[in-house]
Amino acid sequence: ALQFLHGDARLVHSNLVPASILIDARGDWKLGGLGFACAAGTAGGAYEHDYRMPAGTQPALDYQAPERALEGAVQPAGDVFALGCVTVAAHSGASPIASNNDLGAYRSELARMDRVDRVAAAVPDALAAAVRAVLVRAPAQRASLAQFQGCAYFDNVLVATLRFLETLVEQPAGQKAAFLRGLPRVLPQFPPRVVRRTLLPRLLGAADDRSLVPLVLPAVFAVVPQLSPGDFAAHALPGLAPLLTADHPQAAAAVLEHIALLQEKCSADDFAAHVLPALYAALLSVHPPVQTRALQAAPAVARAIAARELREGLLPRVQHVYAKASLLEHKVRALACLHQLLPSLDRTTIVDKILPQLRRTKTREPAVVMAMLAMYEELGLNHLDRRLVATDVLPVLWAQSVDDRLQPAQFDRFMHVVARLSDRVQTEHRRHLGSARAADVQPAAVAAASIDAHPGAVDDAAFEAIVRGRSQPHTPAAASDWAWDAPALAPQPAAASSQGMRVEVDLMSGNGSGGDDDFGTFASFIPPPKSPPAKQPAKQPAMSLRPAAAAARTGLQFGASPAAASAVPVLRQKPLVPAVTRAAQKHAGGKAADLGDFDPFA
Repeated sequence: ALQFLHGDARLVHSNLVPASILIDARGDWKLGGLGFACAAGTAGGAYEHDYRMPAGTQPALDYQAPERALEGAVQPAGDVFALGCVTVAAHSGASPIASNNDLGAYRSELARMDRVDRVAAAVPDALAAAVRAVLVRAPAQRASLAQFQGCAYFDNVLVATLRFLETLVEQPAGQKAAFLRGLPRVLPQFPPRVVRRTLLPRLLGAADDRSLVPLVLPAVFAVVPQLSPGDFAAHALPGLAPLLTADHPQAAAAVLEHIALLQEKCSADDFAAHVLPALYAALLSVHPPVQTRALQAAPAVARAIAARELREGLLPRVQHVYAKASLLEHKVRALACLHQLLPSLDRTTIVDKILPQLRRTKTREPAVVMAMLAMYEELGLNHLDRRLVATDVLPVLWAQSVDDRLQPAQFDRFMHVVARLSDRVQTEHRRHLGSARAADVQPAAVAAASIDAHPGAVDDAAFEAIVRGRSQPHTPAAASDWAWDAPALAPQPAAASSQGMRVEVDLMSGNGSGGDDDFGTFASFIPPPKSPPAKQPAKQPAMSLRPAAAAARTGLQFGASPAAASAVPVLRQKPLVPAVTRAAQKHAGGKAADLGDFDPFA
């Protein structure tokens, strides 16, 4: 700007201070504050600061050259001296001549600056020599603006890159392409602020020429890692979004290569709106290298997108590539991609979409068959139940394993997978059958236990009354707790246990016969009929049996020890059956003789 002002405009700025330099949103430095500009060679008096006027209405004495402050001479060299003061202030925060607009203090600081090197500690080493050259007191001995820009600080690849980038539109097409190809190696060396404000806007602006898009995208992706997600969304994504879906193989390849970086920097909504369409377009591309990169990038994308987007957006396109692939390599890569998508899919999608497509595959090339084997192994071990494995997976594997084109090692791989899946089916189905059997038995056992434990359980006398059609008898209070299977708890005389008496009980008649002791109380446990028949003939007495024989026939012994029971011989004669009436036979539902050894729980 100073070179233009001095050479073309023939003007001297006369008030070059930090406040005169404006930095726009792109990071460009603009020269302003031209209110004191005048023609070169204008003569004036010595500088005098008027304290009655605001500071902004007068040139700042701290940045004035000695010839302008002390002699009033207006020359372009004065702006060069002021440039040196501004350079020091940009690094240290203050001019090397801190006079506070006092001319006497200015003279003192100027003399002190000659004795003390204030530049060395304020600016970088590469810039110190150039600053000293422009802060010389004599105007004729000062360095020119061209010499100042030619110092080591500005003579480096970063500054040269910025200068070339500013004039990129004016360069020939060949130089543009060569510059952009080498640019990604240099860009990581720039500070993030320069990248955000200066480089990105110029790079994205260069993409207006659509032929340069494949070269611009790699350069943009080289500086994206330096940006925070907020800076990327604000400064990079608006200009980058139209370039992501550019119809150019190299551009699509660059996007797919850096899709993980875009996923890191973009929000979920921005990624779905701008990056996923680029991936979908690449999957349907007619260029095989682009499809290959898209299939490689799809699994990583699947783990980060929503389940519905995966099910309705990404999966159908990968399946389309698999179904329509004309190259064997693409078919195998599509199967590999589907294999990596399985952990992100739900079981319904797998059963409804993946399995039918595998069954429809007609190709029997060993590469495809082995890729399908890996799919079936993953499905059978981790995603399908035992029934689907047995009905939909194992039959297919057996059919594919007998193909003549397989190598022995490939056949062994088939047998290994078949064995693993068969073991899983056997183990799980055996466990299922065992649990089902336990579930069927448990309710019956619980019901039986509840009947036994119920306080109102039916005793044997009541049960006999029910099966004979009698009404429920009134059980004496003394026998309320008696149960058919607990005779030891039944009330009985004390002498019964002491003498080891055996008792024969006729369950039909309710009569009992025994030894000398009185067991008449036992008859109370057998309820009588509710109403006897109107005419009952005289009952024939039962044949008198010895106690041991009676016990052998009825199986009821009370108070007899095992030794005593074994000592008594068992009667082998057929026991007599008491006579009953025809009405009693009809009431009992059969012959009375058939109920002689009646056991209600047999």
